[in-house]
Order: sequence, then structure tokens, then C-alpha cells
Amino acid sequence: MEFLRVDHGSCTGCGMCSLACPLHLIIQEEPGATPLARKGKEDACIACGHCMSVCPAEALEVGELSADRFAPVRRELRISPEQAGQFLRTRRSVRSYVDRNVPREDLLAVLDLARWAPSGHHSQPVRWTLLATRGAVLTAAGHTADWMRGMVEAGDPRAEALHLDGVVRAFANGKDLICRGAPALAVALAPQPGGHAPTPREDAVIAVTYAELAAHGLGLGSCWAGYVTFAAQHHEPLRAFLEVPDGYAVYGGIMLGRPSFRYSAIPPRKELEVAVKG
Repeated sequence: MEFLRVDHGSCTGCGMCSLACPLHLIIQEEPGATPLARKGKEDACIACGHCMSVCPAEALEVGELSADRFAPVRRELRISPEQAGQFLRTRRSVRSYVDRNVPREDLLAVLDLARWAPSGHHSQPVRWTLLATRGAVLTAAGHTADWMRGMVEAGDPRAEALHLDGVVRAFANGKDLICRGAPALAVALAPQPGGHAPTPREDAVIAVTYAELAAHGLGLGSCWAGYVTFAAQHHEPLRAFLEVPDGYAVYGGIMLGRPSFRYSAIPPRKELEVAVKG
């Protein structure tokens, strides 16, 4: 298959595909000319789709990408700056959930939107383990409590810093401070450093952030599952339960569920600190 396929009847020679390509694999030899592939560099394409997304005439295809896989941008769905600001400012870390399972399709919709999170070199290395019932979440919390107990008994200084003794006691008494009673938990996995992804930890953290915002937009509450994430990096029984493949690590996760209450005000934050140059 030819790397760059251009419909010469539709191409306007605007050159935007060449400008948009992050690796400069598409060139325009002169203004108004039909774009060309940079010879010998085809294998460097990361299939990001920028060139096809920006083309106003839908006049080209690149590599394995085909136009029928691209969805049109619906301009009528654009949100105002005020709407975007309120959406971001009203995201809360939810730690109190309605005691019922969330429909699986709603949970999968959250993770599906996270597929559009950016990743280093467009490697898209993140995969997920989804615990879709309260029972499964409790099992993960139990494994996490076991790891915490071992940390406390060993006198590990991290146990005191993370208040693990109190969390373990509460869990033993039926109060889940690990997963906060959430009916679902999504854990982000990516290759360990040195694998095929250049920035696996960052990619996973960004994907979890996207999932958190997607949950907010879909009416679900979420909170970062820090205890589970930390335990899954060290405790083999939890890794096995989460089905973490060899060569992969857990870099983040979020609890998910219907919030048991809604917030009616936006709290303040620290003032912006920024150094502006130029």
C-alpha cells in the first residue's frame, strides 16, 4: 500500500497536512503544490492522524489509516469558555457513593473516552483492569489491606507517613477507607520503564485524568485510588488479582460510582503562581 494517498481532484494544495505532521513526513515543495511523502521516512509515521484530521477537503489517507475511521467534528457541540471553566472547576474527588453497582456500559463509556488521552510518541500503551462490582472492589481493598498490614508490622517508615495503621484498623472494623465504598474501580496499566513506550507512567497518569474528567461529564463520581495503586506496585497477590501482565506496572487508578450527594458551590484554590517570560 502506498504510504500517502492523495485525491488530486479534491486536494486544494493548502499545505495544512504538511504543517500538521509532527514528524515532517509530508512535504509541500512549493505553495499550492500537491503534498508528497518524504522518501524513506514512511516507517517513522506514528499514525496520529493529524494530517487527515486537518485536511478541509478530506483529500488524503496515510499509512494504514482510512477516512472511514475518522469521525467528523460537530461544531454545534463546542462548549463556551465559561462552560469549560465551570466543568473543570466543578470536578470533585468523590468519596461517598450510592450503594449500588453502575451499569457496565457506563463504566466502559468512561474508559472509552480515555482512549483519546495523549501519549508519548502516540504509543497509546495504556490498558485497563475494570472491577465492575462492589464485591470485586472489596477484594482489591482486602489485598491492599494485607499489604498495608505487612508494612506496619515491618516498621516501614512509609506506613507512618501514609497512616496505614489507622486504615488497616478501620478496614478490619468494616470501614473501607481504601476504596471508600466505591462500587467500581478502574486501574491503568502500562509497560514498565524500558519497554516499547517512551513515557509509560506519564501516559497512564494522563489517561486516568481523562477518565476522571469523562466520569464527571457522564454524571459519575470518581477519586484517585492511591492506596490500591501503591500496593499494586509491590504486592504480588494484588497484581495477580488485577491481572497485571508480566512487564507491566500499575501507574494509577480511580474509584467510580454514583455520588451520594451533589456539590452546590466551587471552593477556592491557591492563587496562580507563574513565571512569564517574553
